[in-house]
Amino acid sequence: MTIATARGADGKALFTLELARFGHDIALRASSPDAQGVMRPGTWQVIDLEQHLLSFAWQAAASGNDGYLKVGAASPTQVALGASAERAAVTKLWVTVQNSVPWLVLISQ
Repeated sequence: MTIATARGADGKALFTLELARFGHDIALRASSPDAQGVMRPGTWQVIDLEQHLLSFAWQAAASGNDGYLKVGAASPTQVALGASAERAAVTKLWVTVQNSVPWLVLISQ
């Protein structure tokens, strides 16, 4: 299930976050656009939700360096979900709401 979509100032999707349950594990993956603008899913990565909080960081690419998206539990270890050539900053984060409950809540920016 897609739980969030980040967009740049031009409205273009920069990445989406998806959660899934595989047996007893909760896994997360990010999809991001390729050079043609087609959203390509990353690999599923098991995450620990024991602390009930996820942190994520988006760093746009700059000066020949790849940007990145990191998502993880509030613990020091984070899961890097991939490099990105995208140079846009996140201006909107659209969070999926199901039964009047959002899947994510922004705590700080």
